[in-house]
Amino acid sequence: MASASNRRLSSGSAPWDHIFPQCWEQSYPACGGRAQSPVNIATSGPFQATGNLDLFAASTYTSVSGKSVRNTGHGLQVDAVAGDLGSILVEEKKYNVLQFHMHCPSEHTVDGKLLACEMHVVHQKVGATGLNDLLVVGILYESDTSYANNAFLARLGLPSGAPGNGAAAVSIAGSVNLASEYQTVMKSGFYRYDGSLTTPPCTESVSWFVVAGKLQMSQAQVAAFRAMKGSEANNRPVQLLNGRAIFKNTLPGCYVESSKRRLSSGAAWGYVLPQCWALNYPACAGQKQSPIDIDTNAISISIGTMDPSLLKLSHASATGLQYKNTGHGLQVDYTAGGVTYNGALYKTLQFHFHWRSEHTIDGKNYPAEMHVVHQKDGSTGLNDLLVIGVMYEIGAESAFISKLGLPSDGKPFNVSGALTLDDELLPATANGVYMYSGSLTTPPCSETVTWVVLAKAHTASQAQIDAAKGIYPEPNNNRPTQPLYGRKIGKNMFPGTSTGGSTSGSTSGSTSGSTSGSATPIVKNEDVSSAFSSRGILARVTALAGLSLAVR
Repeated sequence: MASASNRRLSSGSAPWDHIFPQCWEQSYPACGGRAQSPVNIATSGPFQATGNLDLFAASTYTSVSGKSVRNTGHGLQVDAVAGDLGSILVEEKKYNVLQFHMHCPSEHTVDGKLLACEMHVVHQKVGATGLNDLLVVGILYESDTSYANNAFLARLGLPSGAPGNGAAAVSIAGSVNLASEYQTVMKSGFYRYDGSLTTPPCTESVSWFVVAGKLQMSQAQVAAFRAMKGSEANNRPVQLLNGRAIFKNTLPGCYVESSKRRLSSGAAWGYVLPQCWALNYPACAGQKQSPIDIDTNAISISIGTMDPSLLKLSHASATGLQYKNTGHGLQVDYTAGGVTYNGALYKTLQFHFHWRSEHTIDGKNYPAEMHVVHQKDGSTGLNDLLVIGVMYEIGAESAFISKLGLPSDGKPFNVSGALTLDDELLPATANGVYMYSGSLTTPPCSETVTWVVLAKAHTASQAQIDAAKGIYPEPNNNRPTQPLYGRKIGKNMFPGTSTGGSTSGSTSGSTSGSTSGSATPIVKNEDVSSAFSSRGILARVTALAGLSLAVR
């Protein structure tokens, strides 16, 4: 790393270059530390932990015009001004982009191999000073005689137009948008480890995210970069790991958090690092996980009105209820009545709230979501569940939530009078329902749930939302949305059915590699029977002995 923002990383310090990087330690003692960067990434592991965290989803990069590229004497660099290039959010901490710069050849090696070049996007945690709390995303470039010029690098002046050593900065035509340039490659996965600046003063304050995928650039661009004065090669050799762990597609906090029981007070899991649940609950890494984003432009099958025989609400009135804090949210055990789904009775078990929604609709995340949990009559364990999801947005006060009240100091709160769930559910069915096959949204993440998400949102006041969020220790109790992996979503009928009143179970889909952001074909009503002629019942369920049915 050549600099952070517009300054040398060690202002006023001894000069240095890449001719003898092994000598840096003489003037910069930290360069002889035991947590230095770069390192070799062995793609076959072993890794301390693996997961499925989407690095790009954590980023909010913005498009900015009027930028320029400068030659720092160690390479080419583009600087941010007051965080204008955007940020990335990791473990609820925001890191603004300071600058991005390039090394040729790469600094990190992959399975012992140097790549043509490596871009470093340097971030710093909001509120941090000096060289503290840095986060760097490393983007690798490969080159071959058949590769054309990389369009983004061409706009930075490669192979022609870049400023030489000591020359004035050169304006970049058009806007700079790291999101459009790096979205695809950042979604390819990453390798995460703790390290240092790769130039003096080699401060060991960097969270490294080396992106797994690679971009292409022409050999002419590589040659032009290396021909610039002072930049024949500006990469530091790889350093020893010295026992440091490398994590794949997840964060180092997984083992640290679970071993210290910090994820949830007295519990083995919580919402600090939900991407780590799969370490102890393997089903959480499955391909039918919930929640999901419901893309209304990519509904697989839709009819105007749901056949009443598919889903009939029949929740009875209940008294003597208690609203309690489970440690993961607010819940009422409610066993009065249930629903009839596809001709079978599903008895109500409980309902609970997530204070931000778990499902999103067209990417919109709501302030709250209620889950009403049912189980098929005669089923046991975590089998044959049906969960109705109801969204809440900020607006008028909710009489339903007001009637429930809120627990105090974790103690149950007695709900006064009678409560009938259908009074709250039926109005929310006015705009139809979305249906799909999924899982519990908390450990053990068993893939045994038929989901019914109501399209119409209720309202709750900001005061009600704030009061609810204030009674348990974590800022939100919502799991991030999960990939679809080819699953279908139906509106007013279950996908995999030819009519609203006949369903044979879930259809997993044939596109096993697709994600929640991928397009799903819209099937017209008259095409339903041919499009979904292959149907099957979900036979694989995850049974975990000794677990109570505290479904969330």
